[in-house]
Amino acid sequence: MAIPRRGFLQGNGSSRFAMGAHAHQGEATTRQRNRWLPGLLVVAALLFVVLSWIASSWDVAPLVGAARAGTGRVADAAPVLVPGATEPGRELVAAEQAPVAEPVPVHPGIAEVADLDVRDQLLVRVVDVHQVPIPGARLKIDGLRKANDGSAYGMRGEPGVAITDAEGNARIAYTRWVDIDAKAAEVDLAVDHPEFIAFRDSSFAIAAEPRTVVLQQGPMVRLTAWCRTPTLLVRDVTIRVDWNSRVPDSAWRRAPDGTFTTTRVPIGNHLVAVHHESAELGKVRSRIVAFEIAPGQQLTDVFVELRPLVTLRGRLAPEVPRPIVDGRIVLNLHARLEGAALAFEHEARIAADGTFVMPDLPEGSGQLIAWCQGWASREVGRSAAEVDREIPASISGEARQSLLEGRLSIDRGPPIIADSAMQDVVVAMDRTGVLEVHVTDLAGVPLPGVMVGASPNVTWCRHWSDVLPWSKWEAATDGLGIARIHGLPADPELAFGIESATYQLRLEDRERRLCATMVSGETTRTAIQLERIVR
Repeated sequence: MAIPRRGFLQGNGSSRFAMGAHAHQGEATTRQRNRWLPGLLVVAALLFVVLSWIASSWDVAPLVGAARAGTGRVADAAPVLVPGATEPGRELVAAEQAPVAEPVPVHPGIAEVADLDVRDQLLVRVVDVHQVPIPGARLKIDGLRKANDGSAYGMRGEPGVAITDAEGNARIAYTRWVDIDAKAAEVDLAVDHPEFIAFRDSSFAIAAEPRTVVLQQGPMVRLTAWCRTPTLLVRDVTIRVDWNSRVPDSAWRRAPDGTFTTTRVPIGNHLVAVHHESAELGKVRSRIVAFEIAPGQQLTDVFVELRPLVTLRGRLAPEVPRPIVDGRIVLNLHARLEGAALAFEHEARIAADGTFVMPDLPEGSGQLIAWCQGWASREVGRSAAEVDREIPASISGEARQSLLEGRLSIDRGPPIIADSAMQDVVVAMDRTGVLEVHVTDLAGVPLPGVMVGASPNVTWCRHWSDVLPWSKWEAATDGLGIARIHGLPADPELAFGIESATYQLRLEDRERRLCATMVSGETTRTAIQLERIVR
């Protein structure tokens, strides 16, 4: 794209310079004007033909419009709304954001060159259910999607952030290109306002015309937290609601009777947990409690009991040699319903003798992972009863049995802890493996200094994933173009990636997910060819 545009502008500049030179010569005498007049007419006719041909072959409307509107400079662009306004609706120009580029004319048949730094703007109008503008709503974009691609991609640089003005309008920036192969077709848009239910759409379509977001207010939810006896209300608590609700602790208002209320929880299934700490009660926390808001329901009461914390104790299986080196363990206490999930992670060190103690836990169930030098916790299958509970009741008969068998055959994950107060948990372990990646150019020449990173994912409750903590899981290729990443758990589809300032994956590799099969205690070898980046 840059080459055609540069050539086109140079052509215009030359033509203007030639016309100016002829006009200056025509000012000498009347005789010179008469003598040069036929030539000028011929030149003008030729220019008209050339310009007409250019206009028919190039899309010059964006440039012409920009010149007329005076939007050729960044300072002339419409202001970007950013947080920090002293009052709702105040507009500030985000000088730290990447400039929003103008549309560039592209000649038919010439592909636009990806510019990973350029940002475009999405115009969004935020209103309530009565179409009344909502000023002071905060918009944020930090993710992108390609067209016809289910994967989500993080946005490079700082997230796009904006605040709606008095008319409910905001311009929010996003990176035009997801990667060097495709532009963004959808964005991950979040809209928050202290008086409305949070809006979140991870596939918000990009459009040239303004898009409208409608914020709603939910029915009243009243939460009562008590400890020891239902009459002893706890009036100073921290409330956590499932992630999909996006309800911050500040959204709850304490009523004179000691209960807490909010109108920012949407209709549907929800999970909530409460904790408190004081000299009178000490540290107390609730289990994760489920509740539902039905359509048309005006008030939902939620009762939560706060109880003393418990301690989990356990040890690594005896096959792991002692002393244990750099032992770590994480317990993920969680609950999940259709449309809702909530979890809390707790981490501890594993002693040299293989034992571990995890104090100050709320009562509940979850899963755990352990890791030490040379060993990682073994994934296990789940029982039929556990999987059956997750299948909707509307599915029955042979269809239900088929779905159950299919899930059991592939459903493996971290070991399950039914009770966080268990006192002798034994964690089965497997030897870790090594990923060895040989990186060369297209001619087979080794490429030293290329970073290779792996993503050993841990899937909790078949619902969300984390990368195994405690390491960056990356290595640079040596003089032979080989990178080795140690300590990886067994994984049939370990994802990995390549990073280089001067080389990139071939197109066929960029269009697929790079994976390797990790086997316990073994070294997995794979090879990747890179092509040089042409700028």
